[in-house]
Amino acid sequence: KERREMLNSLAKGDKVVTTGGICGTVVGLTDKSVVIKVSDEPIVKIEFLRAAVSRVAARDEKSE
Repeated sequence: KERREMLNSLAKGDKVVTTGGICGTVVGLTDKSVVIKVSDEPIVKIEFLRAAVSRVAARDEKSE
């Protein structure tokens, strides 16, 4: 239940870690997927299923 709530509460700006160990910042969301920016130079964005997010490392308080 806690995991489902965490996945449902994902928001742009959250810093997350995927089940594969990839760290990044959420920049886009759909019902089933999340786009994570993993690099600034060059800009690299990867789309994952929401279920691939293992935890939220930090929340961006300004985005709320």
